[in-house]
Amino acid sequence: MWKVKSIAPCLAVLLGCSAVLKGQTRAAWMQEAQWGVMTHYLADWQAQVHGLAMSVDQWNKLVDGFDVEGMAKQLQSVGARYYQISIGQNSGYYLSPNAVYDKIVGIQPSKCSRRDLVADLYDALNKRGIRLMVYLPSGAPGQDKIADAALEWRNGPNPNQEFQRKWEQVIREWSQRWGKKVAGWWFDGCYFPNSMYRSPNPPNFASFAAAARAGNPDAAVAPNDLRGLLHASAPSMGYGRVAPTPISTTSEGWRRCTRGSHCWK
Repeated sequence: MWKVKSIAPCLAVLLGCSAVLKGQTRAAWMQEAQWGVMTHYLADWQAQVHGLAMSVDQWNKLVDGFDVEGMAKQLQSVGARYYQISIGQNSGYYLSPNAVYDKIVGIQPSKCSRRDLVADLYDALNKRGIRLMVYLPSGAPGQDKIADAALEWRNGPNPNQEFQRKWEQVIREWSQRWGKKVAGWWFDGCYFPNSMYRSPNPPNFASFAAAARAGNPDAAVAPNDLRGLLHASAPSMGYGRVAPTPISTTSEGWRRCTRGSHCWK
């Protein structure tokens, strides 16, 4: 007579399959949408392109002057079905308020903009049937040494557990602020998955994803390491591989993305 000594492996397989199916459901809309546009709207890039001396006041002027209606109309005119914008990157300037970030880094006046550009973009895009996604590095802003130190970031293949706990708090704050308005997150620079994320205990891929989905459990999430490697140590973590591959880039930092729902979970 055949006996089952343990159901644990069977449960693990079933739970893993369930997570994969859930991930496919979260990203299913991307296959139908087919393509979208990404903008790297970054303080240091704007300063370089326009010859500006970047400051908090200058950054707020730039963010305040971002024409969300004009952008939404252009996207609609070319048939883009989703739009992705960078929250921030290496400079330490971000285009949405975040009280948790300000508390952790202690920089005043805040380098997070007064205007919530993500929320305002959603209002303009949603009425045209265009989904909104956001881009954020998985590490601290490398050009801001004060923020780096406060966030306890160590570049390289380090566990960075202290940093991860703080960064997840920052991500959670934004996710809860925006809720269902944000349909997906692309986390760039996940260069050290083995040391930072592949762990059975948090902080890990699972807690990282949970922070991004705190405001929207149905948000698609993708980590990117530029090499196309799978990052998930278990399907239950709900992660896929790199984000849709950009196939064209202009001087304004626009990226047209291919169909890539298989990359998002």
